[in-house]
Amino acid sequence: MAGSGHNLPRSFRANVFQVHRLESGRTRHEILDELSRLADADAEIVVGLDFAFSVPAWYFAERDLAGAFELWDLLGKEALTPKMGEVGLGAWIQEPEWPFWRTGRPADLTPERAFRRTELEVAAPGAQPKSVFQLVGGGQVGPGSLYGMQALHELSRRGFSVWPFEQPSGPLAVEIFPRTLTGAVVKSDLVARRAFLTSHNLLEAHREAAEQSEDAFDSLVSALVMAQSAQAFDRLEVETEYAPEGKIWTAPITASAQTGNGGSDPHVQALTGAPVRIPGLAPVPRRYDWARLNKLQVGRYGDYFAKMEFTLYGFDVYGAEVDDKGIDFVIRRDVDRSYDVQVKTVRLPEGNYVFFRKKFFEPRDTLLAALILLRQHEAPQAFLIPSPAWREPDGLLCSMDYEGKKSEPEWGIRLSVRNLPLLERFAFEQQVAQL
Repeated sequence: MAGSGHNLPRSFRANVFQVHRLESGRTRHEILDELSRLADADAEIVVGLDFAFSVPAWYFAERDLAGAFELWDLLGKEALTPKMGEVGLGAWIQEPEWPFWRTGRPADLTPERAFRRTELEVAAPGAQPKSVFQLVGGGQVGPGSLYGMQALHELSRRGFSVWPFEQPSGPLAVEIFPRTLTGAVVKSDLVARRAFLTSHNLLEAHREAAEQSEDAFDSLVSALVMAQSAQAFDRLEVETEYAPEGKIWTAPITASAQTGNGGSDPHVQALTGAPVRIPGLAPVPRRYDWARLNKLQVGRYGDYFAKMEFTLYGFDVYGAEVDDKGIDFVIRRDVDRSYDVQVKTVRLPEGNYVFFRKKFFEPRDTLLAALILLRQHEAPQAFLIPSPAWREPDGLLCSMDYEGKKSEPEWGIRLSVRNLPLLERFAFEQQVAQL
C-alpha cells in the first residue's frame, strides 16, 4: 500500500513532501481502520493499493454480474459462487472453481481471456502483471486480489471513492502496479535497491527498511512517485470505458512539479508508458549487463542457464549426441522418459522474434523449446514451450511456410510488447511441473 496526500498548495507539493511512516504488520481489518482514521483527519488522501481491483470483462457476463461493485459485494460476503458460500473464501482459494486455477491454467482459458485491458496496456519488458485467475506460483496476485476486493467493498462503504469506477471525491483509492513506478531496478537484489535509494532524502530508518525488503521498497518508491504526481489526482475522472475491469494508475506523462518561484523542479518528474525512474537516484549496478555480451556469449549463457534450471528441478541433463538436428541437450528424470530441448536466448527489447526450422523441429510430446529472455540489469527469465503448442498457432506462436520464397519453413515466437504477457502460460516453473 502506498499513500499520498494531495490537498496541498502547488508549491508545497513540489518540494516539501516527506515519508512519515513506512511500516507493516497490520491485519487487513486493522489497515481498513487505519485508513478510515486517516480519511477522517484528511478527506482528500489518496491511497495506492497493489492488487487487481477487478477481473476481465467477460467474467461479468459469465457470472451475470452487474459490475465491479457487485463483484466486491459478493466477495465481501464470501459468496461469489455457491461453493464459496459454503466453504468460505480461504478454503475456496485452495480448491477454486474455473476459471481460477492452482494446478495449471485451464485449457479453455486463453491468454487473451486471462488479462484485463489495463494489464495488457502497462505490460512492458520487466513489468508483466500476472492474471488475477492465477492462485499459485511465483508472482501470483490472485489470492491477494480477492481479499483486496473484499477490502474495496468495505472502503467504499466507509466513504472512499474508487477510481476509475466512480467520480473521485473525498478519500480516494487507486490501483497501482509498483513495477511501473519503481523502474527497471533489480528489486530482488539488495545492492540494487540500496543503490537506487542512495541519493534520495530519506529518514535512515525508512531507507534501511526499503533496502532490506522488496515490499517496503515497492511501498516507499510508489508513495514518492504518487506524491510527486499529486496534481494529477485532481484531474482524474470516472472512465466508463474501463468498466467493469478497472484501470491501473500510472504517473502522468510529464508530471513536472513546479517550484515556489514558478520554475520547473528537475528532481520531481515522472514518466508513463515506460518504467518510471525518480530523477537523481543512483543507477542500478552493472550486474546482468547483457549488453556487454556478443551473440555467441548470449547463446552460450542461455544454454547454461536452461541446463541449470532443469537440474534444479531434479532432471539429469545430457549433451546431444549430434548438433545438426536442432537439439541442444536432452533431459531425463525417469528411466523410461526423456525430452529433447532446443534453447533460444533473446535480449530485450532488441529481439522481438525467434524461430525454429521446421525440418529440425517437428512438434512431438518429447520435444521442448526453452526460451530465455534477458532484460538489461535484470535476472534472466525462463519459459518452457512444449512443441505441440505450435499445432494451434495464435498471436504469440506462429507458423511461417514462406511458400514460393527462399526462406525455409519455420515455427516462430512473436515477442512484441503486447504479446509478452501471453508467455505467462509457459512460465518455466509451471510447465516443468507437468513433465
